[in-house]
Formats: sequence, C-alpha cells, structure tokens
Amino acid sequence: MGDWTDGYVGDIEYINGCYPEQAPARLDLICLLCGVEPPRQPGASPAFDYCEIGCGNGSTLAALAAANPEGRFVGIDFMPAHIARAEDARRRAGQENLSYVEADILALADDPGCRFPQFDYITLHGVFSWVSPEVQGGIVRFLSRFLKPGGAAYVSYNALPGWTPIMPMQRLLFEYASGVQGDSVERVRQSIDFLRKATEGQSRVLPRDALDTLFSTDVVNLLPDDRLAYLAHEFLNARWQPLYHRDVARHMAEAKLAFVGTATPIENIGGVGLSDTQREVVDALPDGPFRETTKDYFNNRMFRRDIYVRGRRRFDAELREGRLQEVMLAPCGSRPKEDVKFDVLSSSLTLPLASYDPIFDALYSQPRAAGELVDIAAKAERTMSATEIISILSGLDLAMPILRDVTTEGIQSAYRHNRSVAQAAFGMSRQLRNGLAVPVGHSARTIGSVEAAVLDGLFRGLPAQVEALTAHVLKVSDTPPDEVRGKQVALDTPPADSPQVAATANPAASGEQAQAPQDRWRDDPSRPMGERITQAVTGILEVTLPIWRQLGIVDDSMTKPPR
Repeated sequence: MGDWTDGYVGDIEYINGCYPEQAPARLDLICLLCGVEPPRQPGASPAFDYCEIGCGNGSTLAALAAANPEGRFVGIDFMPAHIARAEDARRRAGQENLSYVEADILALADDPGCRFPQFDYITLHGVFSWVSPEVQGGIVRFLSRFLKPGGAAYVSYNALPGWTPIMPMQRLLFEYASGVQGDSVERVRQSIDFLRKATEGQSRVLPRDALDTLFSTDVVNLLPDDRLAYLAHEFLNARWQPLYHRDVARHMAEAKLAFVGTATPIENIGGVGLSDTQREVVDALPDGPFRETTKDYFNNRMFRRDIYVRGRRRFDAELREGRLQEVMLAPCGSRPKEDVKFDVLSSSLTLPLASYDPIFDALYSQPRAAGELVDIAAKAERTMSATEIISILSGLDLAMPILRDVTTEGIQSAYRHNRSVAQAAFGMSRQLRNGLAVPVGHSARTIGSVEAAVLDGLFRGLPAQVEALTAHVLKVSDTPPDEVRGKQVALDTPPADSPQVAATANPAASGEQAQAPQDRWRDDPSRPMGERITQAVTGILEVTLPIWRQLGIVDDSMTKPPR
C-alpha cells in the first residue's frame, strides 16, 4: 500500500451500501422527536446544502440527492476509485445537484482556499472509528468550519464497550494479515483461516463464537469476494479503534456540536432497552454524555448512529407534541396481521396488534397526520402520543414520515436515478446492495440484486408477472435456469426476524396449513436457479412491489418516463 492510505485499506473498494438514516429528513425528524430545533422546519422545502465525508462510491448520497432535488449535495472521499465510480453513476443518472471531491479531509479542513458553502447537514458513516486521531481532528475542524449554526451532523461509529470482546480478535487478524502476501481480500481470507484454527485451539481469550461474530447476517448474505472486502475494510485498518460515546461527544464539543439522539427513532424513547434496575441507575445521572455512555454498558451497543447539532435549541414537550402531530405518515410496509416482535438494543419488545389496529385501519386507507392517529387511538380508548406513534411506526419501517410536500420534480428526479441504478446493477461490477431514491419521505431505501433486476424489467415495460420478470432476471444476470450455484447468490430473502416478515407472517396454527411469506421466500441453495429466482420474484411482486408503489418509486405508467 502507498503512504497516502495512512494505514487505511486502500487497494480494494468498499462494498456498495445505502444508509437511509443519513437522509436530511431523518435528521430533521430525530431533532423534532428529541425536542430540538431541526436545520429545516417541516412544511417548506427551501434549498439546502449537504455534505458526506467518506462517501465511498456514492450510493447513499446519490439516492438522497435524487430524492431531494432542491438540495445541493457534495461527497468527499480520499480513494480515487470510489470517486471515479461515483462520478460515472452521477453522469449516467444526469444528477446536476450532486458533485464529488477526491481529497484528504485533513487538507480540506486546513486549506484557507477551500470554498465550500456552509452546510445544513454533514454526515459520515463509520469513518470516525476507522481513522487516526489526526484525521479525527481534521474532521472536527471541518465540522467547525463548514457546518452552519443550527446545522446537523450524523456520526456513526463502532462503539465501546460493546466491541471489547472482539478487540483481541481484530488485533490477531490484523497482525497475521500484515505478513500475508497479496491484496487485502487475500490477506483477510488467510487471516480468517488462521482465526478459525486459533478458535479451534480453545483460546481463553478468543470467544468461542468468534467466527459467528465476524459473519453477521448482513455479511453472510454478500457474495464471497464482497464479504471478504467488507471484512478487510472493517478489520485490517491500522487505525481501527472503537470509541466510547463520551469520547466522541468530547470531540464534537470542540466544534460546538451537542448530542441530540440516535438516528434510530425507537432508541430515543426514554428507558427503552433498560430493565427497571438499569433505568433507576440511569435516571439518577444528569443528562449528558456520561449518562448516554452508561446506557451503552447496559445495552452492549456495538454501533452508534448519533446525531449532533451545532447550536442546540430545545423546546418543551408540549410544543414538541403539537409540532409532531402535524407530521404526515404514509404506509411503507405490509400491514401487520399479528403482534410484531422486535429487538431494540438489548431488549425484545412487542407491538400489540390490539392497540394499533385502529391506527392501521386509518393509516392503510390513506396517509394520515400523526395528530389524526392520536385522536383515532383515543376514540378506541388507547392513550398514545404523536412521539410514540411516529417513533414506533417509522422505527419498524411500517410508516414513512413525510415532513414536506412530494413534488413532481422530486418524483421525476427519483425516477431517473432509480432507472439508472436498476440498469447498472448487473453491469461490469455487480452490485448486491443498491440505493433507491424514495420521493415520498425524501429518503432512500436499499434493495438487493434480484429486486434491482425486477425493477429494471418494470422500467423496461415488462408486465408485473412472475414468468416475464423471472426470465428477465435470468437474462440480465446471465444465469442458466438449471444451474445450482449454492450460497453464492443472494436472493434478497428478508431475514426471518425482520419487522416486516414478523408483521406479515401468518404461521400455521391449530392445524391450519397457511404458508407464511418467509416460508415462500426461504431460499434453498440445492434447487436450480430458475426455481430459486421464480420464488424470489413471486415474493417481490407480492410484498415489495406494493411498497414501491406506496413510496412513489414505481407507478402504473412506468413505460412512459417523465421528461
């Protein structure tokens, strides 16, 4: 590796990914939920400036720029390959409100000739715990210089103390890889083989489930080379260091940034994820970084998605409730048919269907203001606040908050981007995770490769029928229908414990033989690819396509692209 990398993995690209929690609308929403003035108020759609530090190949940024055509978006990354790929995609989609800069953030932060605007939003995903203290200081100076007063920053990072048991494993991988010849993919491949042998040797330090920890559900669903590329970027960085919230908050304070909350709405509900005893300990502490860090000790949180503002302006709970009641909600998932079980931090919670059925009756007929849903719940003798309804429904991806009008320009911009993404998904560099622009909600959404191929078929005017779209997926992926390819093909099967699967499941009970959606979608690697893709396409048409329609991603006139 060249010296320009400063110990960062720079010989291979980072995998494609899309992170909707970086959407400006999400940052505004979390501010409102936490009683803090957001960078932009709901209702109007003024022009704004947005910057992502460490934008990678631009998948998230491009989707957000397409969903928010009134905004001006800038992506910064120090890897030329990332910027080149991002710029190619930008040109294909014709995105004029998006630009990319290949640069070292240290140089930009300290360059008196740098002419960036004052940004309303600055985001960075994962970067802060992967770089040196010097680069962290540069990021802080950049925030201090270019985030406008009242602006919001999104900072996600590997968190302590949750990563404590994994740190010896990372060090072992890193040190072994330093003596391996080849690129980072080969280095991490051999290092994992070494780790497997070390684990089998019953080390008293390495956890017995070390390999399971490495291969989380999201990682396993990647193709082998992408899986190894992800692990290389995660574990082979010389500056890799998980961080306590308290320490990150100290850094942010140097730029006059104050913590607001996490980008996951449910996690901001007071006391969620804590036992009664734990809540008693936390409630005795003053509000601030130490209290938030103490919660991480109880929740064993390994990754934080924190939102800060530069100049925190609080307002009281009564005003918060009044403002949130005006927020519109649109359904973005299948209606639950039974209690929804979900995990929040270290707790397992249940959304009782009996309590939310009146709300679902209203919401799934048409988009509703949160205040309407509060009144509907009250008539059903259920006491709920707009804060609770928005946090839970958006946190479970059952409803999309709409803070601003959905414009024709936004729908057309998202259409152009999504069509380009779908067409490119099976190009020279196959993308297993793709970012779609969501005009309803001004956000983004992640889709997999088979979903992208189905969407491409719909954009090309194919009917929404299993046979036609299966044939298209097989064609664009160059896949023989009778081929058996094992686990090396991701078929976009939703995880069995996802809120949407749990919400739509209707497992057989009392002798009934009804088949749940996750059973219809379950992938069997021993079956021919034609059968597997047919099964996946069936699930996409039944479950995903209605959601795309709800979110304005597709409509019934897709064969007539907007000008």
